[in-house]
Amino acid sequence: MSQIWIVENDALQLGSIRSKLVLAFPSFELIPVRTEHDFMQRLASVADANELSLVVLDIFLPWSLPGPNVATPPEDIAREGFRAFERAGYRCARLLADNNLTRRIPVVLYTQLERPLVVPHLARLPESVHYLRKEAGHGELIDAIYRLT
Repeated sequence: MSQIWIVENDALQLGSIRSKLVLAFPSFELIPVRTEHDFMQRLASVADANELSLVVLDIFLPWSLPGPNVATPPEDIAREGFRAFERAGYRCARLLADNNLTRRIPVVLYTQLERPLVVPHLARLPESVHYLRKEAGHGELIDAIYRLT
C-alpha cells in the first residue's frame, strides 16, 4: 500500500488532517510523522520509491518531542537553536529532493505562513514542492493531493 506522510507536530492538527484524508484516500496508508528526527529516520528506511506517494509537510517542526530519550540534533541544526524549528520543514523537503529514490515525490508545504514568507525558500526547492496555506482548509489540501498523486 502506498503511503502519504503527514508531517505535523501539533497533535490536534495532525488528528484533524488525518481524519479528513482517511476518508478521501482510503487506498493510502497515512503515516503520522511528528518531528524532524522522526522524518529523517523514516526517510532513511524508504527502500522503494513506489512506497511513498506524497508528503504533507508543516514547516515548523521540533527536532524531537520532550521525553527521557531525546535524540541529539546534528551539529548544524543544534547551532541554529530555536531558529532550527522555523526551518525544519524546508530541511525535510530538501532531504527528499536530494534523495534519488524520493526526489520526484510531491510535497505539499502545508503551513500557517503567508506566501511572501515562503516564496524565497520555495525558489531553492524543486518543482515537486508546492505551497498551501492551512487557512485554505482541508478541502484545498484534498484537492491538491488528488492533483499530485
